[in-house]
Amino acid sequence: MTDSIPSGAYRVVVFARPDDPDDFVDAVMKTIGANRVDARIDWNLAPGILPHKLTLEAASKLANALRGLGVNTSVVLESTLLRLDHAETVHRAACLPEGLEIAGLTGARSALIEWQDVVLMSVGFVPLETAKHYNIEPQVAVFSAPHSHTELTETTAITGFELWLVTARPERVFRIEQDRMNYEYLGERKVPSAAANFKVFLTDLALHAKRAYLTPAAHALIEFKPVGKYRFTDSAELQRETQLHFLLHRELQRANSSKAE
Repeated sequence: MTDSIPSGAYRVVVFARPDDPDDFVDAVMKTIGANRVDARIDWNLAPGILPHKLTLEAASKLANALRGLGVNTSVVLESTLLRLDHAETVHRAACLPEGLEIAGLTGARSALIEWQDVVLMSVGFVPLETAKHYNIEPQVAVFSAPHSHTELTETTAITGFELWLVTARPERVFRIEQDRMNYEYLGERKVPSAAANFKVFLTDLALHAKRAYLTPAAHALIEFKPVGKYRFTDSAELQRETQLHFLLHRELQRANSSKAE
């Protein structure tokens, strides 16, 4: 079904997972001709953006079929998806009355984003880096001088908070890791803990950017609720979650606009 697709390919977004996996798999197979293995992969990706690049007609058929299973779906033009691979990594930022100031490593301002243009804040607890622990023991080999034997005994993932920030006019994506962020703007509120400083920074963002959509994890963090269930296996999984919430936010905006008309 992906043959002869125009340059503007369409993707299907599934905002929830249907109760019956077999019904889901059958719907995907029947509407776009996918094999059972690929359809099962689709099931594992839900809720989320299905990988198939389709014509508008094929995407609409699949979305309608899945909607018939009792879940909300949407068809989106692939070119309108967030380009998370083009995200700008931020190491220095400050919440000012006039907006969010983004600065380079030298401290010079590179952007000032008005608070009304902050669209989405997505947070997750992810592995930030990997620490390796080695066991070094002396060994004596026959006919050679004594030497040390190095053995990798443990690999530990160092986890922490990661923020994906989406802004408008123009649309930009920023990525912030708790341990690679300069929190000097906090002044006397700054503490030795990067995680604690990150929470204060996120709270400041939410207080200023009142129109922004906050993911459940972001809400939990600023409301001092448990965030254990918002652990992600890696940054890529958090990016998929961010993309999904961005599209959900867009759907909610469209629904609200329709009601207002």
